[in-house]
This record gives sequence, C-alpha cells and structure tokens, in this order.
Amino acid sequence: MPAAQRTVLGVGVFSSASTWVVNVALALLREAGQADATLHFADSWAEWCAAPGDVPLVVKSHHADAAMVAHVAAAGIPVIISLRDPCDATASLIARFGLAPDDAANRVIGSYAACARALAAPRHLVLRYEDGVLGALPGVQRIAAQLRSPVAPARLAEIAEAHAPARIAAHLRALRASGVFDDRPAAVQWEAATHWHPNHVGDGRVGKYAEILSPEIIATLREKTREVAAAFGLDPALAA
Repeated sequence: MPAAQRTVLGVGVFSSASTWVVNVALALLREAGQADATLHFADSWAEWCAAPGDVPLVVKSHHADAAMVAHVAAAGIPVIISLRDPCDATASLIARFGLAPDDAANRVIGSYAACARALAAPRHLVLRYEDGVLGALPGVQRIAAQLRSPVAPARLAEIAEAHAPARIAAHLRALRASGVFDDRPAAVQWEAATHWHPNHVGDGRVGKYAEILSPEIIATLREKTREVAAAFGLDPALAA
C-alpha cells in the first residue's frame, strides 16, 4: 500500500456499525502485509497524537475535531464515514447500553456533526446503515476500494464472513464466558484489540425508535441533525 494508506480514519455516528467498519479496515491493512496495524480511538487531535508511533494505524472516532479532519485532508488519508438514522441510532444506544435518552441523543447529535466535518477530507467514503452493506461483503468490498487494497476477492469474502454479525456476537459471548467482560455496564468495558463492547451487536432493525423514544426526543434529533442531513443529501424524513 502507498505510505499514506498506512493510516485510515473511521468517523461514525454512534450505533452505525462504526466499530465493524474500523475492524474491517484493520483486517485489510493486515492482509495487505501490515501485520502491526493497530486500532486507536481518538476524538481530538491531541488523542490522535497519543497513538503508538510509527505503526500502521486505523483511527476510530465519533467526534473527530477540526484539527483531525485538517490533518487527514492535508495528508490524503482515506476516511470512511458511517451514518445511521439519528433516531434509530439513539434508540440503539439506549437498548444496548442502557443510556439515558437525553445522553444518548446528545451523543448522536455530536457524532452527526463530526461526520459532517469529515466531508472536508477529499478521500471520503460514506456508508449508510440503512443500505444494508455494513456487516456484509458489499461493505467490505467498498471499504477495500476506498483503501485501494490489493486484497484478492476471495479473501475479501473471508474477511466478510469473519466479521459477520453472528460471528461477532459469538465472539462477545466467548469474551464474557472467559471473564474478559464482567457485570459492569457494557458502555465502560471493551476488548482492547477490537474495541467491541458487550452487547455491541444490536438487532439491526430500521424504524425501531418509534417504540423507544418520546416524541420530544424524536423532534429534537430531527431538528438538530437537519443541516447535517442536507450536507449528505439525505431525505430529512429518513435521516434528518
């Protein structure tokens, strides 16, 4: 891979399969010969600079700040943006991690703003949860194309199978059985190598927010993400 592609930034709305995206990117870097590629979380440029030095890096972020975006734009670093309807994203946070509705909504609103900032990076790919490609081979193929990955098609299929939601859920159950995960809240514990949390894999349903969110929370989410939806060319009725 070209030197610039030793680094990848994944910016995702909460609950948009952003952890799946960065783990697939990590697998592609490793498969392309960068066995020491590392996953790092950063929401600010200062946190990015705290990453291990001189190793291929996949950076995951929900609130990428302007300095991070300026860096990737100047360096030509590929960016993968994952989106999900803000109401479903909020409902998923509540259902999987037990967050208070206001807290969950604020996190999603902030991550939507970060995704809009990431559009300033010339090499960006946008993946929508509702399109059904995340968690499946088409998503792996699109990420591989974004990274200009030399990985063979047959191996892409194997990477997709290894990262299928059912396989990840089984992995999470094994982590709990082995004691890596315990009875603490799921939001405060994760596997260091992958950043998977307990309960990370949701049910994938679209439109479930109507069963979980109040009309007031829904209205707030629609209003506060409306400009971002317009930046992405989305129908506000689907993902405002």
